[in-house]
Formats: sequence, structure tokens, C-alpha cells
Amino acid sequence: MSDLSEAIYKVDGQHREALQWFADRAGAVVSWAEISAHADTGARLANLAKGIYKPAYTDLALSVKQLISSPYADSDTDFRADGSWSSQYYQEGQKAEERDQFATNRGLINCMEQDVPVGVLLQTKAGRGAQYRILGLARVVGWEDGFFTLEGFSSDGDITQLRRTPGPVAILTKESAKLAWKSDFDLRTIEDVRKRAIAEIVVRRGQPGFRAAILNAYRGKCAITSCDAVEALEAAHITPYLGPESNHAQNGILLRADIHSLFDLGLISINPETLCVRLSDKLRPTVYGEFDGQKFSLPADLASQPSLDALKSHWEWAAI
Repeated sequence: MSDLSEAIYKVDGQHREALQWFADRAGAVVSWAEISAHADTGARLANLAKGIYKPAYTDLALSVKQLISSPYADSDTDFRADGSWSSQYYQEGQKAEERDQFATNRGLINCMEQDVPVGVLLQTKAGRGAQYRILGLARVVGWEDGFFTLEGFSSDGDITQLRRTPGPVAILTKESAKLAWKSDFDLRTIEDVRKRAIAEIVVRRGQPGFRAAILNAYRGKCAITSCDAVEALEAAHITPYLGPESNHAQNGILLRADIHSLFDLGLISINPETLCVRLSDKLRPTVYGEFDGQKFSLPADLASQPSLDALKSHWEWAAI
């Protein structure tokens, strides 16, 4: 069974039927009339008034739609070569701290916690005769500063095995794909892409307070490589970011950016019993092999040392 089929079968009844509708029509462009008419014979698929639709019969969100003239700062969708994609979708309500006041946001949080996908609609034509591209189903894999991270399934029904959205270099964006095929290089055309990449790096390094605490705890050195170039260091969450409570010193490690990426991919982990670094079989023959088996550098302050439960959770997930 594919990741997609398994995800759909986490629910039943009209909720499953609605999710299957999105899965079957991934890539298609349909009218709002067709979407709304589905409620006459089956489950309602989306809400015209709200971007996030949470049916009354469940505590889970069913779908999200991104509008051409959205009042929120949703990101463009980043498509990958395997058909999967990623996007940042802003919650209902302008203030991040008011997230849980809205049932729609709570519905997406429940989808994230229960690993139930949502259908995603991207508006391609507004006004009379509005049309939407069906992106298919996506898992809600994170929330930060008001933005939900959505990870779409690949053409084969698989999901990228990331616990949060990867950095800009890991994504084949529409902009970068276009640039690759231009006959002439034009510096002006990449400025927006550069600005977005810088913004994503800032977010990835960690929220200021959390980053400062982790930098201080590890005395400005990567816990695995001992790199002390602050600009190259990131405050990594051991367990996925699920809100402000995740920004605890004991759920953080200071890692060099490339090590952070490998840690998020489950290619590097920390044995919670020995506190030694462990690499996947793929990495041991590479330049990273020197770190396999070495002791993990702990903060001197006991209150800042990583949670053994968190390390165990990552270790079991990585299954190295």
C-alpha cells in the first residue's frame, strides 16, 4: 500500500470519500461550480467563505484553498521533480498567537498530530467562473509563526520523508526550473528567488530566542563538527516543531547547516544510550564518515542538555 492509500484509510465514511476525490483529481483544473455541486451527491469538499474547511462532523480539517487575491501571505507552491510539492499556508486570523481561537486552525493541527492529509485547491481564475487546480492531498507537517507547512504526495503516492520543510536548495521551484532553461543568464530575474532563499534560511536557523538559547548552551559550536562559524550554525529541533512549546532548550541542538539537513532526513542520529553520533549506511563511505561513532558534545549546563526522550524519538524514527 502506498503512503497515499495508507493516509486516506486513516479516516472513513464521507471524510474518506472526500479525500479520495482530491487524490483522484490531482493535477486537474475544475470549476467552483463542480466543487460545490459535489455536496449534492456526496461530501462537501470546501467552504466558499473560508480558505480552510473543517466539516462539522469531525475535528479534522478536510481541505485548504489558496486564492489569487488572498489576504494572507501564503507562499508559492514549490514543485519537485517526482511530482511532490511543498507550500507554506497561513492560518486563519492575522495573529499567530491567536491560532487556536479558530476551529479551522485547530482542525489542521489535529491533521498534523493524527497524520491525516488534507485536500489542496489552488485558484487559477477568480470571479465569475472561478477555477481551481487540484493539487491533490498533502500532509500537514509543521506550523511556525502562523504558517502551516504542507507536503504533497509524489506521483507514485509517496511522501517525502522529511519531518519539516527542507531548505531552498532541496526544492526544485518553478522559478529555478524556468531559470535553468533560459538561453541567457539575467541577474535581475533571480533577485526575488534570492530574497526568498535568504528569508527561508533565517526561518530555518530558528526563531531568535530559541536560536540564542541554543547558541549560548553550545558555546557557539556545532555539537557534531565543532564548527564555530556562527553564520553556518542552526538551532535544530530534535522532535518536530509543533508550536512555541517545541522551542525548549532540551529539544534543541546546535548543528552546522548541512548536518542539520542530514539530521532532519534521518541520515544522522544520536544514540540515546551512548550519546554517540551514528550515520546511515549511505553516509559512512562519504566525507561525513569521520563523525560516525564519535561522542556528541553536550552543553555544560545540565538544564540545557538534550532530552533523552527526544533523542530516543529521533533515533527510533531514523532507524539507522
